[in-house]
Order: sequence, then structure tokens, then C-alpha cells
Amino acid sequence: MQIFRYHKNPKLGNGLSGNFVVTALNPATNEVVLGQESDLLYTSMIIEDFHLIEPSVADALTRSIEAVDVLLSQLSAVYPAKLSLKGSTATLIFDTPVRAPAKGQALVCYQGDVLLGGGTI
Repeated sequence: MQIFRYHKNPKLGNGLSGNFVVTALNPATNEVVLGQESDLLYTSMIIEDFHLIEPSVADALTRSIEAVDVLLSQLSAVYPAKLSLKGSTATLIFDTPVRAPAKGQALVCYQGDVLLGGGTI
């Protein structure tokens, strides 16, 4: 991806007003998608190919929803969420919206000090 080729659209001043944020980049079509700050807030996400590191919780996660703490990066805040697992697909429902988790970003889930597993957004 060659982000340096993206530049401000000179037509933005014609009919659009307000504060916008970049919500997506599409290099195939050379598009920058703009939206509102609220478009960056996620209350849930699905993680395919979730890697379960603590097998003792596998049964519980497939039968019910478990409370977990989610880290989206090494320096991330801790986000309380509910986790369920179906095969290798995890569903996370956050207690409060999470701002701008990025596609391709890794996340991990903990219960207390125990690392349950993780995957790629």
C-alpha cells in the first residue's frame, strides 16, 4: 500500500462541512473513506482463527459467554468484554465501545492473570 499517494481531495470544501476522520483506505480504487468519529467506535467484533492458549476454558467458551479483559496492543488500555467461541471463531462484545481497532491488528484475551488466547482482527 502506498499511502503517500493519498492526498486531500480538493472538493471537500464544496458542500461538506464539519469534522471528518479517515475510516478506511482502499488502495485498489485509490479511495480515502471519510466518516464521523462515531464511525470508529466498535461494540463487537468477530475474530476468525482465534488461537486458544488455555485449553481448560474451551468447553466453557463454547457453552456460554465468559467475561474477559481484551488488549488490542502491547500498550493498549484493558477493555472488558464478553467472549464466546464457536470452533476457531471468537465473538467479542465490549462493555463500552472501543475506538478504531485496525484490521490486521492482534488482540489477546485474559481472565485475571491467565492468557486465554488471541487472534487477528
